Amino acid sequence: MAASGVLEDFARHVYSTFKGVINFQLKIPYRRDEIRDGIITLADLVAPKIHVELDKMGYYSITIDAASHGSRHGFFVMASNPAKMKNHIFIDTMIADGWNARDYNNFFECFTFPKDFLSAIVADGCPAQVKGLCHWRRCGALYPGLQTVYIRCVAHLLNLVVKHTADNCAAFAMQINYCKEISKELSKQDTRRALDMRVIHVPDHRWVFFWDLLKWIKEKHPKIYELFNMDDPPESVQILRDMGIDFKDGLPQWLLNFEEILLPIKKLLNYAESDVGCFCYIYPMFQSTIEQLTGIANRPELSSSSKRIADALIANMNEVFDKQGNYALLKFAFGLTPWGRSVIRAELNMHTEYKPDVSLFFQEPIPINAELEIPPRSYTPDHLDE
Repeated sequence: MAASGVLEDFARHVYSTFKGVINFQLKIPYRRDEIRDGIITLADLVAPKIHVELDKMGYYSITIDAASHGSRHGFFVMASNPAKMKNHIFIDTMIADGWNARDYNNFFECFTFPKDFLSAIVADGCPAQVKGLCHWRRCGALYPGLQTVYIRCVAHLLNLVVKHTADNCAAFAMQINYCKEISKELSKQDTRRALDMRVIHVPDHRWVFFWDLLKWIKEKHPKIYELFNMDDPPESVQILRDMGIDFKDGLPQWLLNFEEILLPIKKLLNYAESDVGCFCYIYPMFQSTIEQLTGIANRPELSSSSKRIADALIANMNEVFDKQGNYALLKFAFGLTPWGRSVIRAELNMHTEYKPDVSLFFQEPIPINAELEIPPRSYTPDHLDE
């Protein structure tokens, strides 16, 4: 659902589509300033097969993402139908001068794919004029049920959750700042040379990836421990100690708690960006994330600051997904699945002969608030009447 997952899908699709058909040597770049040129180059190779692949899908959704390069903005779009095909297929790109509604609409109008079969658009922060989308399907303006649905990117929503928590929770902001300083100081040349390893850096405004930095610190702790116990450590070590960050006696407890608190959000992010991530199951995965954070917040041995962080994340997750994530649509999509219908029947105490085989989706049945799991995509809509 986010750019990195879409780009990886695109790279895999191009490789599998053209392997053995044409011989080309082109490395697919993953740096922001190189992505645009790589996508445009490969778009010409993919174009002849676009309509064939879309015909196989029938109804489909598209993911729109964009990247800036200098004063120009590049849009690219992928299409998918989880019930018919596992991976996204690449459609096309366009260069624009801005991000307003006119640019988005021009971007859409230049395509020739069948718009009447477009069920949903996944994007981040589209202008209000684009979110209506009724004009993007011929019957949408007359029949609201036929309008294309706008879905906010889950990865961007989770990033907003972490950002808003940093804005309104002082304890969370302080620990985020600690993580930034650790990455900054360990990245300095003399310190990096002493560690003899690459140091992870979290890009600006990519708040949701701080868990990856914490995981890296845990994995590389033996070397960091040696660094802090050197007789003549680099200057960065003293700078971190002056801030109250010290690894001389092992991993700080705040760091271990922080990594544990961010883990449920990272799991949800991984599910949303994985090949098996499916929109109709975001709702139970969201509920599972809330349940895990609530369990962490209620642990008596947890420090008061860690409890405040967990509570703030829960509050911001509920607020962001309710106001910006179309929470009602998440619940509705889940309710259309066999698993969702079984949950609804159980809540309403409805005893019917319909007993969905939950094993179709999981190796073993799990309740809605259980440990976060990833349902496979081995099913199709044909299973609905079984």
